[in-house]
Amino acid sequence: MKRRQLLIVLIVLLIAVAGVGGTLGVRALLLKPKDTVHASVALYTTGTRVIPTVKVSTSTANCDPAHIPGVASRPARGMGAPAIKPHLCSIPTFTAQDVRQYMHTVSRFAGMRIEQVSAHYTVTRILFVTNQVANDILNADTGATDNNLIVCYVEVYGDFTVAAPFSSPGTKPKLLHHGQMVFDGVTGNMLVMGVVP
Repeated sequence: MKRRQLLIVLIVLLIAVAGVGGTLGVRALLLKPKDTVHASVALYTTGTRVIPTVKVSTSTANCDPAHIPGVASRPARGMGAPAIKPHLCSIPTFTAQDVRQYMHTVSRFAGMRIEQVSAHYTVTRILFVTNQVANDILNADTGATDNNLIVCYVEVYGDFTVAAPFSSPGTKPKLLHHGQMVFDGVTGNMLVMGVVP
């Protein structure tokens, strides 16, 4: 008799748990934003830092990224300078190899006040991350406001100086060795370029 009652209680409990789980699952599906981009995540470790990165789809299918759901509403749309040509049907719309090919076309890592004083620079790191990771962990200051925007963070090594607008004429600028570029993971546009100590 006790076994039978225990079995009935367990069955009722199982049905209740399944019902609640099913209801929550359906509710989550109904409330999910329609233009959310889903990306699988990996971890990149460097020294003592662990950086969450976004995996790039290995799909070789070519397509027009404008047809990817959610791309038209991406917050960085229109920001940045054209750089890497998107060609994948996923987000990010380009690969690390595409970034390397683009960086080979950039003969000098120089910007508005940045001057490259070494003969060459070397690409040391290419990471696909969220905008929040680029801004908070990697200190890139992309200018984009959506924390979930997928961006490509590129780090280079070389010898760089930054012209100070109000420095006295004889002042020698400080030599910096690490440069950064950040690209929009959808459009391929360069969002920001800078150097850090």
